[in-house]
Amino acid sequence: DNDGTGDACDYLPDLSNNGVVNLEDFSLFCSEWNRFDCVAPDYCNAADFNKSGAVGLSDLAELMEAWLQ
Repeated sequence: DNDGTGDACDYLPDLSNNGVVNLEDFSLFCSEWNRFDCVAPDYCNAADFNKSGAVGLSDLAELMEAWLQ
C-alpha cells in the first residue's frame, strides 16, 4: 500500500533484494524449484513464499503475479 510503513501490504517476492521483481528473482527462484525441505529460518533461500515447506506452483504464481505488475 506504500503508506511509508513496511508491512504485509508492501511485500514483494524480491529474492535478489534489489527492490523489484524481475528475471534475476526468477533465476534465483528456479535454483530452489521443487525443493521439499524448506524450513525456518530461510525457507529455501526465501523461495518458499507461503512457507509450506516446498517450492512449488503456488510460490511460482506469487512470483509471477508480482513480476507482471
